[in-house]
Amino acid sequence: MIKMKVPSILGASFTAIPTAGTAPLTVAFTDQSTGSPTKWAWSFRNVTGNNSPVVWSTLQSPTYTFGVGNFSIALNVSNSSAYNMSTQITFINVTASAPVTDKTTRIGIFRPSVHTFYLKNGTTTTSVNWGISTDLPVTGDWNGDGRTEVGVFRPSVHTFYLKNGTTTTAISWGAGTDLPVTGDWNGDRRTEVGAFRPSAHTFYQKNGTTTMAISWGISTDLPVTGDWNGDSRTEVGVFRPSVHTFYLKNGTTTTAINWGLSTDTPVTGDWNGDDRTDVGVYRPSAHTFYLKNGTTTTAINWGVGTDLPVTGKWS
Repeated sequence: MIKMKVPSILGASFTAIPTAGTAPLTVAFTDQSTGSPTKWAWSFRNVTGNNSPVVWSTLQSPTYTFGVGNFSIALNVSNSSAYNMSTQITFINVTASAPVTDKTTRIGIFRPSVHTFYLKNGTTTTSVNWGISTDLPVTGDWNGDGRTEVGVFRPSVHTFYLKNGTTTTAISWGAGTDLPVTGDWNGDRRTEVGAFRPSAHTFYQKNGTTTMAISWGISTDLPVTGDWNGDSRTEVGVFRPSVHTFYLKNGTTTTAINWGLSTDTPVTGDWNGDDRTDVGVYRPSAHTFYLKNGTTTTAINWGVGTDLPVTGKWS
């Protein structure tokens, strides 16, 4: 008697998490197909758009970030003997994020002892536990939604850990003695990372696979970044404690702003919502921010003396 091996019947199936949210929405797909497939083809149709099928991955269990729309998902699996298209109906519903109407930058602090951010937004305080006690805080709009998220730079492994909802992005960059900086180096409205190397008084900006090196200041300066001219791209600058002065680089132009005391920590932000970055300082001895807006000074008492200052558009 000849025994024949009957091939397993392919059955395409998967799960998707989450299936609804605001744009940009990153969804994780997990293949649960039966019958030992060896190839996968994922596609979607935006039923609120042109409804044309788009094949977007051939990985077994991929992730994808969707914009606004109502997307029907299909999975086609195959092997050397058969193929099968999923019959399940799975929709990914993505709505627009609420518009950001308040453009002014808010203040906050990172408390190393409990590795927690305390973000001040009017009379509301948001606390975000993140990182470890030896980390340095950073902030930025990692996903382009117009709101600032938090992150840390860990000197021991010269790595950024950026928090975006429930997603963490780890980016190895620079050296352990570098000071972290962030900014929108290319004008795409998403914040990238970078480092200031005091020994070479040079900024190293990471933009995808491209590195931009900008020599500026002296080795004892502290780095700052901001959009000094309102062109939607981040420029660099330094704060020189010995003369408590900011030196802001804008192309071939340098703007010097004397502000604060030599023991202050520099901060930057758009305090008045005019799409240009202004300067300020955080005074640890008084745990107070002093924000410069033209001829106006805004003083905001926040945190304790051992906190590290952060700024951002939290809402």
